[in-house]
Amino acid sequence: YGAIIRALFGELERDWKEVVGEEKPLVYVAPEDARFLEGVAYEVIPADDVEAGVVFESKDRKYRAENTLEARLERLKPELLVALKRILFEESLQ
Repeated sequence: YGAIIRALFGELERDWKEVVGEEKPLVYVAPEDARFLEGVAYEVIPADDVEAGVVFESKDRKYRAENTLEARLERLKPELLVALKRILFEESLQ
């Protein structure tokens, strides 16, 4: 699980630098996940409202980016619905 949190952090860090630049974000993680990000060069803040992932936010709160498992599933929802409909309706037609 720690490897997943670190991977989500790494992906978000790359995207953050591309969009926002070198401004260091505040990094929010679930309190029990903060240990997986020890030693990163950012301020890591335990947050009860973050589960299974990482949230970056600029200090002025202008930018916010989420890379949580829930956010990833939400982004995939349209594709998953299409696949589910195909499975359900193609199987019912056979």
